[in-house]
Amino acid sequence: MDGYVNSEAFLKRQDDLRRSLMQENFDVLSIRERELYLMLAGDGETVFIFLVLLPYMDVFELPKAYIWKLRRLATRFRARPFVTTMIPEVRNWFFVPLTALRDDGSCFVLDVEACRHKGFYLHRLISEELQQRLL
Repeated sequence: MDGYVNSEAFLKRQDDLRRSLMQENFDVLSIRERELYLMLAGDGETVFIFLVLLPYMDVFELPKAYIWKLRRLATRFRARPFVTTMIPEVRNWFFVPLTALRDDGSCFVLDVEACRHKGFYLHRLISEELQQRLL
């Protein structure tokens, strides 16, 4: 995977997510710490922090330290944390809340197919956030 994340394909997909968020009036910052790829996005009222998982796999095994770091940063930045990956067959980014991850003892497991009903595509994530503001 290390070769992939340094490739043009990874950077192109990450830029695609950045552009999609910027079209929704979010400012975006990408952060890389060793093998951890994070994206911070905010629009002045809402802040999201995403753990970017590429290339797509049906099942991701995530070290617990990654999720703990994501939660800690989310708390400090008052951000909503999500794990995100691009689903190739629909060519859309899929955002999964941390509650959808399964604790497997030594790691957290994200089974994308099993948690499809718990996640969101970008347009729904933004739409639900805007609805929350109206309440």
